Amino acid sequence: MDLKNCSVCGFSIYPGHGSVFIKNNLKIIRFCRSKCRKLYELKKNPAFLRWTSFNRSIRGLKVNFKNNFLDKSRNSFFFLKKNYNLFLTLQTLYFFKKIEKIKNNRKIDFKIKKIKNK
Repeated sequence: MDLKNCSVCGFSIYPGHGSVFIKNNLKIIRFCRSKCRKLYELKKNPAFLRWTSFNRSIRGLKVNFKNNFLDKSRNSFFFLKKNYNLFLTLQTLYFFKKIEKIKNNRKIDFKIKKIKNK
């Protein structure tokens, strides 16, 4: 018997139960009940829903079934942190500061020209 896990709450789905949603990029999202499907459609984050297995494990409560919801192979786009490129982030912040300096210089130049024209 092949048990699947719900993509939202993490509970087991027995054969013949639940529903499946296949996205355009061929990611398979499984739902154990209509409650999970509706929450997915509303784009709710399961980490903030107190009854989900993910939230229970965060709070340190006992979870009786496998904790597969942090597995990267699963469709767990809600749960995983994104890895950011440190160099790109620092470069972007540097250019933000540079742009702020340019804006401030333009404001000062505009005020000086305005005073000279009076």
